[in-house]
Amino acid sequence: MYRLLDNIRILDLTRLLPGPYATLLLADLGAEIIKIEDPSGGDPVRTLPPLANDGTSYLFHWLHRNKASCALNLKTSVGREVFLKLAQRADAIIEGFRPGVTARLGVDYASVRSVKPDIVYCSLTGYGQSSPYRDHVGHDLNYISIAGLLGLTGQDEPVIPSVPVADLVGGTLAALSIVAALLKRARTGNGEYIDLALTDAALSLMALHFADYFGTQQSPQRGQLPLGGHYAFYAVYKTRDGRFLSLACLEPKFWQSFCERVQQRDWVARQFDPALTAEVQKLIESRSLAEWLSVLDSRQIPVTPLYEDLAAVLQDPHVQGRRLFVEELEQMASPIRLAQALPAPDRLAPHLGQQTDEILSELGFAPSTIAGWRREGVIA
Repeated sequence: MYRLLDNIRILDLTRLLPGPYATLLLADLGAEIIKIEDPSGGDPVRTLPPLANDGTSYLFHWLHRNKASCALNLKTSVGREVFLKLAQRADAIIEGFRPGVTARLGVDYASVRSVKPDIVYCSLTGYGQSSPYRDHVGHDLNYISIAGLLGLTGQDEPVIPSVPVADLVGGTLAALSIVAALLKRARTGNGEYIDLALTDAALSLMALHFADYFGTQQSPQRGQLPLGGHYAFYAVYKTRDGRFLSLACLEPKFWQSFCERVQQRDWVARQFDPALTAEVQKLIESRSLAEWLSVLDSRQIPVTPLYEDLAAVLQDPHVQGRRLFVEELEQMASPIRLAQALPAPDRLAPHLGQQTDEILSELGFAPSTIAGWRREGVIA
């Protein structure tokens, strides 16, 4: 982690993936993240298999490094009062409840703003606060369906991406929005309310396709997209040994280099001929993946192996050279690389309520009061 966001405290009321991913990005940049969890079990991801030796999910460990956990029952009047007292010392809050839930709990933007006028408050939901769908339930699959992203993914039939696209891009935009709002507050002294919908985030990824639509008044078709495998120059090919390579010769100069290297100069003029894909596939099937990677110079031709085994990903020279995994922690490292920022050691994800006593003591509550709340189930 880095220490760019030192002295920035963020209260995290989110669970599952989108919100925790947002605060992971912020934690890796040095923000103090206090994860507020239900004392009865905390974030459901904690128990999602596979589990590490401490009985906690590997995914939870990956999403919650460099964070603190405060187990606080917001359904109690004491829990709400404690949260608002915490909010007075916070810079930002992110929540992922369905619209209306935070108001019922008394921890919504209006309630927090009454005690902390310059708070930055982010609501991260599926459809946003003002959508006709605001009360609809949903998951990533629903959001990318509405955004049109799923409809253009695949060939004959839609193919569900293996990565929850809306969740992750939504979390990324939430982190970006919070940092931008904090910069605004530093200039103006004013806080901000951020209404971020995961469907909107997925829609923002469709810029290429909507630009095409508005330019031609025709909707792009699945299986016929320039970057979707429709053309030979940008496609995945199976090699003689049953493995795959990715060829991405989008620019004419790269396509020409490929054609010359495989001694098929007549292919240069056929870059946008859909029928050429089958001919290239027949050629690629004549050699193994290792042979093609040796023949095709990746300094001049955008070609890479396609890994179907994550063990192979871990051994790739790029992944190794960039130290993208911290093997001793069995964790993925932050993808952010900064030359001059002050680094700090990463911390493992917290146990449920691990920092509760420390946080409440900082607020001035006596040990006897804290112990009483624990007996009453207000904290854990």
